[in-house]
Amino acid sequence: MTLFSDAMQARLAQLGNQFLAHSGDPVAAQQQALTALDHLVRREAYVMAYNDSFFILGCVLLGAIAVMWLADRVVAGGK
Repeated sequence: MTLFSDAMQARLAQLGNQFLAHSGDPVAAQQQALTALDHLVRREAYVMAYNDSFFILGCVLLGAIAVMWLADRVVAGGK
């Protein structure tokens, strides 16, 4: 995401207008909009990272199952 993309500019303008209606200070409203967007992007990045870690863990477990399935059986030494 870049600060200069059209979608980002539209979202910043929307959030800025909402914060401006509450506070009346345009500089503070713009800063609050940037902060809100920062928190939103961080939260989504954390969710995606959490999802990726589960995917990697699942792949590792499937690989372990394949190794166990293809491994030779070990028979205990008896008389």
